[in-house]
Amino acid sequence: MTPTLNGNRWDDTWTKLESNFMTTMLQTNFSKMFQTLLAQKNEPGWLTALRREAMESFELIGLPTQEEEDWRYTNVQPIFSQEYQPESARTQDPIDMNRLELGNYQWHRLVFVNGNFSKELSSLENMPKGVVIQSLAQALQEGAPALEAQIKKSTPAQMNAFGALNLALFQDGAFIHIPEKTKVEIPLHVLFVSHRCGSAHEPVMANVKNIILAGAGSAATIVTSFLSLEDFLYFNNVSTDVFLAPGASVDFYDDQKESIQAFHMASAKVHLEKDARFHSTSVALGASISRNDLHLDLDAEGAVCDLKGIYFATGYQHVDNHLFIDHKKPRGTSKQLYKGILDGHASGAFSGKILIREGAQQTDAEQVNKNLLLSDFAKADTKPQLEIFADDVKATHGAAIGQLNEEEIFYLRSRGMREDNACSLLTFGFASDLVEKITLAPIRWELDRVFWTRLQEK
Repeated sequence: MTPTLNGNRWDDTWTKLESNFMTTMLQTNFSKMFQTLLAQKNEPGWLTALRREAMESFELIGLPTQEEEDWRYTNVQPIFSQEYQPESARTQDPIDMNRLELGNYQWHRLVFVNGNFSKELSSLENMPKGVVIQSLAQALQEGAPALEAQIKKSTPAQMNAFGALNLALFQDGAFIHIPEKTKVEIPLHVLFVSHRCGSAHEPVMANVKNIILAGAGSAATIVTSFLSLEDFLYFNNVSTDVFLAPGASVDFYDDQKESIQAFHMASAKVHLEKDARFHSTSVALGASISRNDLHLDLDAEGAVCDLKGIYFATGYQHVDNHLFIDHKKPRGTSKQLYKGILDGHASGAFSGKILIREGAQQTDAEQVNKNLLLSDFAKADTKPQLEIFADDVKATHGAAIGQLNEEEIFYLRSRGMREDNACSLLTFGFASDLVEKITLAPIRWELDRVFWTRLQEK
């Protein structure tokens, strides 16, 4: 029998004490990283002040726990059970480009290795006139006015712990600026490679910040990829800010294939002006624990967003998608379709909230989340939400969690197909209707290959 204290179990009390101790130790570790960063950096005073504000906010917030509604389904304690080194502490060994899955060698390419920009691996020739795609650290050194104005919009007090930590500790990332009325025909590919160098075994934490500015009437396809060359433990904490001026159009692909031991926390905030269009496709296949927070402000009439997501988790992986669509003005449109495939002891979580504010009339909002469980041990939690304060709107949401249809399996077996092949074919079909909607062919082909390979290995 477990002893109790004042009606509470000793193990619960110990867990809270252990959590508080871990938080204190980690804050000390991050505080040291922060002080080292400030000592090494020669940066504008406004950025240093913003970093200090973010660090103070992180120390005040502390680590999120499952007692908080937004983190109810995701336990981040395993992420913070390690003491991390900053990305600058790891040297860069030569990398064979043939080992990288780049999708298409003709794309404009910006490459980071362990959070550090690699000029040698990047390919930025023949860029359209006026288009900027460069290292964020370089852009800060050059004092880009548009970049400074965007970063100054950051409000640490409104960020969660990971966002505040990212703002305090980020060293690099991608800065993309597309001038007005400019259409970039070739995709812009930002590739983040995690690589264990030499005999180094210390887990590394990379705080990556990406900023994307699309001018009025501009158009571009942007791909961010996260992958690892080895299976080892590390932590990528990613923040992305996207601003779309009136009439701008961005197709955004987020391709996450981290090491199965890694941790991946990502947040993106997208601001859409009048008649702007943002199409997003999120792919989550790697990492031990991953979370994708996506916040969209449809801040003017006629703004449109179309969000698709696919995640496939096995073993003990956990993947969490947390979406918030804020319809602030009339005639906005938002579509969400997220699908998850969970096998083994894997778990998935989806939380999608659509807010239609007073005055946002003639809004059209749709949200669908479907999860397929391939084992009796896999688990999915889904939480679609609608908050409507306008009366002339069209809004729907739906969610489903289920297993393969036994009648369909029986039908295929009655036609001579083996049971494992029948299950693989039906699972592939579950994902394919979303995958087929992906317009960027290399991403679609790669997903088909990865999904079919995984299913054949079962």
